[in-house]
Amino acid sequence: MSQSPLFPDQSHINRVRDALWEQPNGRASIMVGTGFSGNADSTEPSESEIPLWRDFAREMLHRLYPQYADTESVEVSGLLRLAQEYETGFGRGDLHKLLQELVRDNEFSPGDMHQHLLRLPWRDVFTTNWDTLLERTTPHITKRAYSDCKRLDD
Repeated sequence: MSQSPLFPDQSHINRVRDALWEQPNGRASIMVGTGFSGNADSTEPSESEIPLWRDFAREMLHRLYPQYADTESVEVSGLLRLAQEYETGFGRGDLHKLLQELVRDNEFSPGDMHQHLLRLPWRDVFTTNWDTLLERTTPHITKRAYSDCKRLDD
């Protein structure tokens, strides 16, 4: 009788593990999304939390449609459409300015999880995040060489 896996996707986890630790160079890459930024440390005494997708959606909705300012719930699935509407209405420059204002990158520093993640032998690390937490982690990673950090937001 065969033993059932710990969870249904165990075989996929095993494949990523094997690719990550393949010698001489790992062949696994990772895509890091906004949720990982929640592992950041606040540098401000207010201990504010890093904004999530719903926070961006709520602010864009408020600026585009002030009559819905009291809306508590914004569907995250509509965020990209909302961002396109914002860009159409106010321009790409204003959209970038809003994102930078909401990200508040200087109020957060990389947390321990950022260092743990980048110490693994990833071939490539990709992110769409507007914060620079991963980029600011790389100087603390001495056994890995990450280079060619490029912002793809323009």
